Amino acid sequence: MRYFLKQKFDIAELVELPKSNKTALLIINEDTLSDIYRKHLQENNFQVIAVRFSDPESIADSLKLVDLLIMEMNAQETRDRLGFIKTLSENHPQIAVITIGHSLDNETLNTLMGLGAVGHLDRKFSRPQDVIQIAKTLIN
Repeated sequence: MRYFLKQKFDIAELVELPKSNKTALLIINEDTLSDIYRKHLQENNFQVIAVRFSDPESIADSLKLVDLLIMEMNAQETRDRLGFIKTLSENHPQIAVITIGHSLDNETLNTLMGLGAVGHLDRKFSRPQDVIQIAKTLIN
């Protein structure tokens, strides 16, 4: 079984999707993680704007320029971030939203999807490359 799973992931990594020329907004508080996502996005021809959730002015300015939002969900700011996604979906429905985080409960996940997020990846089970593949699929 171990070989099958390893082989499955090796095949998935060989899939080559077209490169994008779109802009992604990263709202990830952890600098190292943000840098990893930025690197992977830029390697796939995404323009990248990275801001912190605590900087609403930069977020507001960036929303005019982006096609995709990749946002970290965390337990401390879940309510604020859900409110942000709700406002975003009302005012900028053209922006695709992908969230990443740790172990969100079913209620929060259902709320996220109801607000228009196109996907959520649990950081325990995914890699930045997985998010980038989803991003390229959504944008292309």
